[in-house]
Amino acid sequence: MENDLDRISTDLVKSLNRGELTDLGATIGDVALDGIIGSGALDGVPVLGTMVSIARTGSAIRDLVFQRKVLAFLVSFGTETDPTARQEFVRKIEDQDHGQRFGETILLLLERMDDLSKPVIVGRLMAAAARGDISLKEGLRLSRIVDRAFIEDLVLLPDLIDNKVQPDEIVADALFTAGLLSNDGSDGGTFLSVEEGGEPGGTIYSRNRYACLLIEFGLSSRKKP
Repeated sequence: MENDLDRISTDLVKSLNRGELTDLGATIGDVALDGIIGSGALDGVPVLGTMVSIARTGSAIRDLVFQRKVLAFLVSFGTETDPTARQEFVRKIEDQDHGQRFGETILLLLERMDDLSKPVIVGRLMAAAARGDISLKEGLRLSRIVDRAFIEDLVLLPDLIDNKVQPDEIVADALFTAGLLSNDGSDGGTFLSVEEGGEPGGTIYSRNRYACLLIEFGLSSRKKP
């Protein structure tokens, strides 16, 4: 099993530089990922071929959902980077340890994720790192935040108003715990009840630097229409 993980990890890095990902991203539309995996359209992408091969041997890594996560990540990365950026990004990663550690980190993150939207976000963040918009360290930190947070909370982040007591305290507290909000103190509210037009008290939150990076590079696509 350990050798299987090593193979998939290094093949994942190699797959980041495949032109098939860009072509697929331009035409994927609403096509089911399951159908793409089985169609042979990505036979030239190393990590997918390795995963299918290992699955045929009866290994535990046979979960179609996991394959879908990996594919969603790769397509997101490939459609938001140009060939030059991808080549340089892969070269830097492979210079360290043949990309094995990076590949393991991404695979473990993807395996844990509970929504197929999250691998897409991580793909965008790694694309931003490849373009030089953020550092790889920032991209990985943000990816771990995405893994921990509820996707329903993350999609509300762009519309959150800074330096205010948030209407949904539970969501705000969760985003703060995830590392995306700063605690700016507290507000005691007003004497009037909310029903009478008063303002509720509570913790004042603002989006921090990581929240801004996530909104700009993870929650919105840079793909050209």
